[in-house]
Amino acid sequence: MPAPRDAPADYRQHLEIETPEHVVLDLEIAGIGSRALAAVLDMLILVGASLAVLLVLGILAGFGFTIGRVAPVLLVLGGFVVWNGYFILFEGMQGGQTPGKRVAGIRVVMDTGHSVTFGAAVARNLLRVADLLPPPYLIGVLLVAFHPRGKRLGDLV
Repeated sequence: MPAPRDAPADYRQHLEIETPEHVVLDLEIAGIGSRALAAVLDMLILVGASLAVLLVLGILAGFGFTIGRVAPVLLVLGGFVVWNGYFILFEGMQGGQTPGKRVAGIRVVMDTGHSVTFGAAVARNLLRVADLLPPPYLIGVLLVAFHPRGKRLGDLV
């Protein structure tokens, strides 16, 4: 009778949390691949929405509606609010999932395993700008790759 084969190695990262009731929760930590998929999907949504807004503004400009010299400032400020608001609102109010994260099957959770709070979603997403530097997402990718729990700078906060 042949010897049983060893089980294949499990290279996924896990986080074990023991509850006050001494129940151990085993959570799988999202890797770079699933995070990248979620980020690409969320980017497609944000870029699509931005193009739609620019198209509407272009159509309005064709009818003579302009916002003058403050247009660049309003576009940058509006972009910052929409960009951060998208992640903050979805993560803070939808159980830690943006539409991209939902498709990728991942979610943001606190270190305790609980859903991310609205305040934590605000803090982690305001630091998203730092993770982007230098483009494209170099600091964020390096931290996820080398941090023992796969955390980016926003997650550490």
